[in-house]
Amino acid sequence: MFKLSVITPTGQVFEGDVHSVAASGLEGGFEVYGGHTPMVAALKPGQFAIRTASGVSTLAVSDGILEVGVDHNVLVLADKAVAGK
Repeated sequence: MFKLSVITPTGQVFEGDVHSVAASGLEGGFEVYGGHTPMVAALKPGQFAIRTASGVSTLAVSDGILEVGVDHNVLVLADKAVAGK
């Protein structure tokens, strides 16, 4: 597990421990798991699938960036993000 933080200009939309997160990057879709190599990816608008201990939830995310840090935690900075159903 790792910590995922999703932040927009209006504030934090999601923060929690997750098993994985699937995102839409400019170069295609990808999924991040615990222990992922540090990286930075440009995001295109799309759905995030967030897997936690309690199940899968989604976020609709606009353009932004996703960073996997050297601590393997993930930070998403997006213009907008809205919780899905």
